[in-house]
Amino acid sequence: MAIWKSYRIADIIREIQDKRFLIPSFQRPFVWGEDKISLLFDTVLKGDSFGGIMVVEEEKGAKPLFLYKPFGNTLNTGEFYDFDKLSHQQYLVIDGQQRLTSFYLGLTGNFNNKKLHFDLFSDYRGNYEFCFLKKVTDENAHTDSFRIINRSFWFPVNVLYQRLLDTNDEELVSEEIIEQFKIENSNELSHIFKNVKAFYKNIITAESLGVSKVVINNQIGESANKQRIVELHRRLNESGVQVSSADSRANIIKSRASEKERENEIRENLINYEERHNEKLI
Repeated sequence: MAIWKSYRIADIIREIQDKRFLIPSFQRPFVWGEDKISLLFDTVLKGDSFGGIMVVEEEKGAKPLFLYKPFGNTLNTGEFYDFDKLSHQQYLVIDGQQRLTSFYLGLTGNFNNKKLHFDLFSDYRGNYEFCFLKKVTDENAHTDSFRIINRSFWFPVNVLYQRLLDTNDEELVSEEIIEQFKIENSNELSHIFKNVKAFYKNIITAESLGVSKVVINNQIGESANKQRIVELHRRLNESGVQVSSADSRANIIKSRASEKERENEIRENLINYEERHNEKLI
């Protein structure tokens, strides 16, 4: 059974920081690049759909089904954890890891030591422009004659995000930026207010992220639940980055298996599943 709930992106980031949303051992590494992360933020600020997230809900005091690790706000993702009993309720992400990691890197961390920046002079009627930068220089400036403002104002996203969280006031934050950088041109003033407003609405206040929570079936046992979750992950994964049978076997072996024979059966099922899938592709 799955239960849908709408979240604000800011709430999900808080849950990630509190280590309630986690990455299970069968997930692939983060593979998105800078351009795809920037495009995701543009999509969000436009209010467009960017897909839901699916998680497995694990209750406090339960024995976790898989090894897991927290999301990292850098590309150094760390090691998987193994506990006998959970100290709090948690959610293992089985679909949407790339998007959640992108939000976490962009809003709180860095990508190869580069911070995500938002061009506050973006043409809000067209595209919201984001870019990962180590340092803002003249080389990052726009020379596009089709823009209303023919220059850029790259502002660090993590600073904007934290200030909006602290104040809960988009107009105040816009005024602070305008005063700090001595902005006087009316077009530039308008663009700052409009862009900060779009960021505040879609990242901080709007419930724009749908999360489907899959509940563990306590009637079928640990090994059966493991197979059910990994199979679900594979089916969802078919439209994204492919997971090979070798990856699946290695990832299942990572997870704690109390019944060795049942674990071998799961591996064989996954191999057979991929063989059938490959035959269909041929």
